[in-house]
Amino acid sequence: MKILDNVKRSLFGLTLPIIVYAFFSVLRPEIFLGTGAGTIYTVLVQSITTCILGWGMSFSMTVDALDFSIAAEMILYEIMATIFYNMGGFPAMVLLTMVSALVIGLLKAFVKELIAVKSMVLGLGLTYILASLGEVLSTNRSTVIGRDATILAGMPYNFIILIVTGFIMWFLVTKSRFGAHARAVGGNSNLAKAAGINEHMVNLQASLIGSIFAGIAAVFTLSRGAGVTAQNGLNSIGSAFSSLMCVFIAMFISKYVNMTIGIYIGAVTMSIISIGLVSIGFDSELNSTVTSAFLLVLMTYTIITDSRKADKVRREVAQARLRKSEG
Repeated sequence: MKILDNVKRSLFGLTLPIIVYAFFSVLRPEIFLGTGAGTIYTVLVQSITTCILGWGMSFSMTVDALDFSIAAEMILYEIMATIFYNMGGFPAMVLLTMVSALVIGLLKAFVKELIAVKSMVLGLGLTYILASLGEVLSTNRSTVIGRDATILAGMPYNFIILIVTGFIMWFLVTKSRFGAHARAVGGNSNLAKAAGINEHMVNLQASLIGSIFAGIAAVFTLSRGAGVTAQNGLNSIGSAFSSLMCVFIAMFISKYVNMTIGIYIGAVTMSIISIGLVSIGFDSELNSTVTSAFLLVLMTYTIITDSRKADKVRREVAQARLRKSEG
């Protein structure tokens, strides 16, 4: 019965991307309905990078430390991956990129702990630093890979990467000690400390895991695009913002699905919106505006709904106390 209930909840959570897809199907049926499974496949593949980055961001967000630098970190790893490919081929690209993600993730985590400030300003500063490193590394270098290294972007490897990464995410969130400690620190850090949880270690682990997920996303994205261009300043924040919205969508439907599935549903929804806006002639620069408005509507609805539920609970408690006093 529990498995059946989980399936029902997951199906209900899928209604959001289905509604968005149906909306654009009405506007542009020749694209969303006339191409068979082609558009659906494009949506699913395009959502993989956003989803993996969203999973990576969610760990820091769980401990109440929003980190926009993860997108700049991913681009830096892509640039490093092209260097490793030119040094030792496809195996070196994959292995050394993940080792680099581990090392840079540790350095980034220690910098965060050294400064000991949970601030968006710190994340923006790290974004600038990582973007600058990417520009330095890409100067006078070829940042493309050969056809043999694009295998990960094709079937079935693209979805294998998604499933394996999703399983790791699910395990860390629901089954690991780290997941429990992260939720405790994010819920109330003072109570977590009183319970003997090392907040600094949890924050370090959250940042490190996010960096590893950024490394996975970098390898997949590079394989899909076969090349990368360095981005200066805060230009990479757009990718981080899309992943951030996936996490917010997951929170919105968290009563129906777990965080892992919720972020994937959010990524698919964002992918549909992105393709849909382009199909109806929206300027690409307006995509962020529209998606932000979409997120604002979801957040407003969530706040209103939660407020009404809280008021209902308070009224029920007050009525129960009144009946008890009268009795």
